[in-house]
Amino acid sequence: MLQSSLRLTRINLKNFKAFDETSVSFPQKINLIMGENSSGKSSIIKSIIAMKQTFSVTNEYEVFAANGDYVELGIYGDYVHSHDDKKDITFGFEFHGEKHEQEMTRWWSSSHFDFEYDPEDSSELKEYERPLSSLMEITYDKDYKTSQARLKSIKIISHIKSYGQAHFHVERAKTRSHYYLKTDRSLVDWIIDNHEHIDIDKNKLSDFLLKNYLRIEKENRIDFQLMYPSPPFDSRSDTYELSSLSDELFDMFNESLKKMLSILDSNTSDIPHLI
Repeated sequence: MLQSSLRLTRINLKNFKAFDETSVSFPQKINLIMGENSSGKSSIIKSIIAMKQTFSVTNEYEVFAANGDYVELGIYGDYVHSHDDKKDITFGFEFHGEKHEQEMTRWWSSSHFDFEYDPEDSSELKEYERPLSSLMEITYDKDYKTSQARLKSIKIISHIKSYGQAHFHVERAKTRSHYYLKTDRSLVDWIIDNHEHIDIDKNKLSDFLLKNYLRIEKENRIDFQLMYPSPPFDSRSDTYELSSLSDELFDMFNESLKKMLSILDSNTSDIPHLI
C-alpha cells in the first residue's frame, strides 16, 4: 500500500499569541524552526499542536481545545494577540498532495481501471501531474460565557474531479446558534447538470434560498449536521430535488473538511521541532 502524499505545507496565523499576522511554510517532511528568543517560535508550534489537539478523536466536546494532553493555552484572552479578546483568531492551513489523492470522486467520475506502476517496466509510461494545493481557514471569536474560543467560520478550497477547484464557506448566523454553508453558484449548477437524480429549475434557486436550505449545525467538536427547514416549495418534487442537492453539497464540503482534519490529526511527523 502506497503511503499518502498529503501533508501540511504552510500555516497562516492571525492574532494568535505573538503574531498579529504571519505565514510559515514547511517545504520538507521534517522542518526545523530556528530564531532568537521571543521571536515567536513557540507560538508557531503551539498553533499546530493546538489544532492537532482540537481535531484529535479524543476531543469530543470542544470546537477549540485550548487545554489538553499536548498543550495548555489558558483562556481566550491568554492566547489572542496582545490579549485583546475583541479580536478574532484565524488559523489557515495549506496542504499539498498528488492529484488523485486531492480530488473527490463519486457519481460524477467515469469508470476507470486502476493499475500499479512498475518503475522498472519501461513499457508503462506515467504522465506527470503537478500536485494540487488545498486550503482550510478556521476563524474563532470569544465566547463570553466560557471565556474560550467559539467557532465563527470555516473556509475551504478543495478539488472535485471533472469540475475543478471548489470553494466552501461556513459562517455562524449572527443571532442564532446554527451555521450557514455557502458555495460557488457554478458548483450548484454543475451538480444539477450532471446528477441524473437531480432535475430542478435553476431559476428557482435564489442565493438566499440555497443559503438557508444548507444550514448546518455543530454538535460536539467541529462536527456538522445538515438541517432541513420547512419545505420551501409547494411541489413535493421540487422539495425532494432541493433536498438531494443540499445533501450533495454538504457531502462534498464534509468530505473535504474531514480529509483536512485527519491530516492535522495524524501527520505528527509534520510538526516541526523547536531549536
